Amino acid sequence: MPARINRDASGTSYTIEASPTVKSPGGTQLPGMAALVVWWARRFKSRSQETLIIRQESQTDRADVIEITLGQVYDLIDALNKAVERT
Repeated sequence: MPARINRDASGTSYTIEASPTVKSPGGTQLPGMAALVVWWARRFKSRSQETLIIRQESQTDRADVIEITLGQVYDLIDALNKAVERT
């Protein structure tokens, strides 16, 4: 399912829906994962100073949040591609 997109004056957010708990073909129960929200922050005048914020709830009252620069975005995309290609 594609990400839901929400735009406002502060930036654009992309929500990737949560994945449900599933059973693998071998019968192993695989845990679901919480939804993932990616927000492109437009709080700077220069695009090179913009950041991407990634958030995922880890418990009912907590969340994991990382903020990365534009350069790190490209490196992350490259690392994800390499990781998926090797599986």
